[in-house]
Amino acid sequence: MDNGKGKTTYSLKRSYYGLYIPAGTWRHMENFSTNAVVLVLSSTQYIGSDYIREYSDFLKCNIPKDNQNNNNITRIKRQHISYSKSNTVFDCSLIALDINHRDKGNITVVENQKTLPFDIKRIYYLYDIPGGETRGGHAHKDLKQLVIAASGSFDVILDDGKLKRTVTLNQPHHCLHIVPGIWREIINFSSGSICLVLASELHNEEDYFRDYNDYITFKNEQ
Repeated sequence: MDNGKGKTTYSLKRSYYGLYIPAGTWRHMENFSTNAVVLVLSSTQYIGSDYIREYSDFLKCNIPKDNQNNNNITRIKRQHISYSKSNTVFDCSLIALDINHRDKGNITVVENQKTLPFDIKRIYYLYDIPGGETRGGHAHKDLKQLVIAASGSFDVILDDGKLKRTVTLNQPHHCLHIVPGIWREIINFSSGSICLVLASELHNEEDYFRDYNDYITFKNEQ
């Protein structure tokens, strides 16, 4: 990282560390390990005019620094939960994301209000999963999800209370759109796999079904 006055190097080695890069900072990435995955969370959609691509131009610019005042943070209100009982496993679908091929490695971009069926409010990822373990094992009443195999492969078992469907994810430019009201489990993780989930809402424990019998009762209610 370079702010025009000095340079700093950071090493990112674990998936639970993130590096905040404020506006007006020149950055480049190097020394990628084999099969490394870089997840970048940005504040805006892609705007070509926002980029400074020549270092000499960067040094000439007077770029305002980010406002670091956290007193203006707006609290996000809970949205009304609309319980979904009619969705089936066939309402879940695979979505192909764009692949931008580059000589230095590929990049896939997802953007709110552009490439996604919903806006993202929460992102999490599963990694270092021991062999034979199953993750998930719950359903949501209102939350929508996109599940991506950012690295490696795994199977997603979808269950609507009557039918089951298994979807294998093994490409980082494919994602599985899971609609509300579907029980899901994730199994058969390959070594070193990373499961990336993009969610439509913040965490709300009231939105979960964590007991399968409670889920079935809910689905069968008229």
